[in-house]
Amino acid sequence: MLRKSEEYKNCFAIFDVGVGPWTTRKKGGLFMVREINQEEFDSLVKGSTGKVLVDCFAEWCGPCKMLSPIVDELAEEIDSCTFYKLNVDNGENVAMEYGIMSIPTLLLFENGELKNKTVGFMSKEDLKQFIG
Repeated sequence: MLRKSEEYKNCFAIFDVGVGPWTTRKKGGLFMVREINQEEFDSLVKGSTGKVLVDCFAEWCGPCKMLSPIVDELAEEIDSCTFYKLNVDNGENVAMEYGIMSIPTLLLFENGELKNKTVGFMSKEDLKQFIG
């Protein structure tokens, strides 16, 4: 099911597209990974089965802005992993729980448990290897 909200000022539309067990948004032809909040974190990440990658970012972070489209691309390419983004400015409890001191931080979970963590920008190929 598609829900369209138009923003006339910027002359673009955002479409919500249900894909697999998560939801992505499509903006201008690019898929964007769903942003979750700390209230959703436990059920969507800790309560998950399989692999989950969480991109912990902030709107003001330059390296986060560079990494974001790479995460979006891989979310389309890798079916064996669910992808989410968490704004640490709104998710302080999650940031504290996982010791996030610098961003971007990528958290890789498997069956609800943290398996790996990395900090900083990485290339698409390096991120593919990180996910495994």
